[in-house]
This record gives sequence, C-alpha cells and structure tokens, in this order.
Amino acid sequence: MNDKIVQQNEQIAAEKDTREVWVNRYELEQKKHIATHTDLMNREANFQEIQLKFKNQSTVVDNLEKNRDDLQNQVEAFLAKQTELISENEQMKRELNTQERLNE
Repeated sequence: MNDKIVQQNEQIAAEKDTREVWVNRYELEQKKHIATHTDLMNREANFQEIQLKFKNQSTVVDNLEKNRDDLQNQVEAFLAKQTELISENEQMKRELNTQERLNE
C-alpha cells in the first residue's frame, strides 16, 4: 500500500511539473504575443505617420510645381511684352529718324 501511495505521489508530482511547464509555456507565449502585437501596432502607427508625411510632401511638391509653371508663364508673357516693346521702340526710332531727315 505504501508503494501505491508513493507511486501516486510521484504521479501527482509529475502531473504538477507537467502542468507548471505548460503554464510557463503559455505565459511565455502570451508575453511574446503581446510584445509582437505591440510591435505591430507601433509599426502600423509609424507607417500611417509616414504615409501622412508623404501625402503632405506630395502636396508641397504639387504646389511648388504649380508655382513654377505660373512663374514660367509670367516670364514668357514678360519676354513677349519685352519683345513687343523693343519692336515698338525700334519702330519709333525709325519714324523719328525719318521725321528728322524730312525736317532737314
């Protein structure tokens, strides 16, 4: 009978050890899962922040390109007006020169 009690005590101790091993494994897996989940959430937040910054920078680039195009159009209009004024000035010089010769 003592052998049976010893054997059952050993079996109970072995089951307790097995249960403790499984509990430790479960707790370790839970900690790893929480750490992985936290890391994932942080990475998703960082990714969203980067996407927002990218969209903001894209908007800035679009505005800069529009400003560049507007300035280019203004420069072209200025150059066209400058050429027109130079042409008018040359025409007036010719007319003045002609009037001076006729007045001589």
